[in-house]
Amino acid sequence: PAKPKSKSPPKPTSNPTHPSNTTSSYHLEEGLSTNTVLIRLPVTDMPSLTRNLRTGFLPGTTLLLDFPFPAFPDNLGHWAEILFPVFSVLSEGGWRSDTAGSRQAAIDRILLPNLRKEMGDWFREVLALALAPGLRRGGASVPPIIDHTDLEAYPKLSWLAIENLLVVQDRYTHPERRTGFIAADHGDLWRYDGCARYVNRERHVGFSERRFALEFRNAAWQRAGLPPPPAWQPGSPPPAPLPGSPALLTLLLAHDDYPLLVNWREVQSLLRRHAAPLGLTARTISLSTDAPFAAHLNTLAASRVVVARHGPLLATASLLAPGSAVVELLPYKWEWLGISQLYMNATQSVGDIHHFAWRPSDFRFAHYEHENHTRYRTWTPEECSARECLMVHARAGLEVDIQELDSLLSAKLPGVVAGLPVEKLRAPWPKAV
Repeated sequence: PAKPKSKSPPKPTSNPTHPSNTTSSYHLEEGLSTNTVLIRLPVTDMPSLTRNLRTGFLPGTTLLLDFPFPAFPDNLGHWAEILFPVFSVLSEGGWRSDTAGSRQAAIDRILLPNLRKEMGDWFREVLALALAPGLRRGGASVPPIIDHTDLEAYPKLSWLAIENLLVVQDRYTHPERRTGFIAADHGDLWRYDGCARYVNRERHVGFSERRFALEFRNAAWQRAGLPPPPAWQPGSPPPAPLPGSPALLTLLLAHDDYPLLVNWREVQSLLRRHAAPLGLTARTISLSTDAPFAAHLNTLAASRVVVARHGPLLATASLLAPGSAVVELLPYKWEWLGISQLYMNATQSVGDIHHFAWRPSDFRFAHYEHENHTRYRTWTPEECSARECLMVHARAGLEVDIQELDSLLSAKLPGVVAGLPVEKLRAPWPKAV
């Protein structure tokens, strides 16, 4: 018998994926998901399919904490980048009206997909502070955490349904509001070239509003057993950070397993020369990221000025007393999509903390771990975008140009002690050149 004439499929309309469209079997919208493989799967009996699916269900609201650098779980600064926006969003409260279900809108659990929940005291304390506006009254200070270990043990052929998933946008959330946490290459943004597509360059992470920053600082001081931060009126000298304690000029040094401040003794001597004429008391403190949160906060709360190399110890700088100052020492050539401004963005969102920075412009102030690392000394920040180059600069010992730091302190510290407004003393951020 003669074969029937073949009919060409009709031309697609404006929405080729709409269920009512007769051409939907021929077209699948491109770009529907950049992280998930989508296929057409013919199903003859949908009720039978759903009955045979193994599914877990998480009722209520689950907060996703997608840590962008799981290779460095002790980097407190990146936790601050996540938790400060979380506190702001939970305090603002608009998310509550978007939740579905019969439960009261509150955070029921945390989903930590790429790390284990066994973290240090700083993380636990700051997490409790950040979650407080979103929890039920009378409940635990931190809800249950589903971490990487829990997900690994979950049956691989089962689905996990989440009734409400709260994702707070930060620097590492896709600018087009797509989160990439399920993509294999999102596990460590520093590992590959081209990972800049995951970073929103325009977003300066901190507290979304100054009132949230002040609420967080007050709650943190109270949690650590400190009196409320003293009030400061810009234009007048700030009061002593802690009653009965001298205003301190603190040189903050990291633990031995972190990159060195090579000539810290010379820096210490320089700070002592500046402290006395300004009515400050100089001291040198060494802290580790594993130290209790109270130790971190007590160290910074008593300080009028903190001088430190860029690193996780500055994650608590946003909790300094009003009118205080940070002098940050940046590694040579270390930069990636504005990441060197991590702590400055946070302190500036508070509004009453000065933040200055110094960075060497000569590679002789960088003490590399190996001689062959010097090949990166001429690379520009645009060229130095892969993990190997970035880590070479991050791990190099930093030698401070004492004359340049002396000039910076002479220009800024008298104004800090006199109580000049933050805007009046603000200086351009040093470029990685």
